[in-house]
Amino acid sequence: MSSVEAAWLVWMGGYLAMTVTLAVFGIVAVQRHVFTRWNFAPVLAGVGVPLLFGIGIVRVSSVSGQAPEWGSLLAVVMTSVGLILIGYRMQAEAERTGEVAA
Repeated sequence: MSSVEAAWLVWMGGYLAMTVTLAVFGIVAVQRHVFTRWNFAPVLAGVGVPLLFGIGIVRVSSVSGQAPEWGSLLAVVMTSVGLILIGYRMQAEAERTGEVAA
């Protein structure tokens, strides 16, 4: 898909909305200590893509008009590591409270 197709814009808008809401949840998790540990994980998972989008918007006025290539890798790694930590922490919390079915 090219960046001007409507489907691409809808997909990117949904992905951006998902990561922004994940970052907002992360801020609440840090404030309220939702997990016993690693409350920063939702923030880590949620800030990569919006940050990359913001860099791309700022660079539109520059020569390249897009975020650097290494930025995409960094955003994907941040999101992946954050989601892995969230999943691990949720599983550990469920086991601690005895809510995991065998």
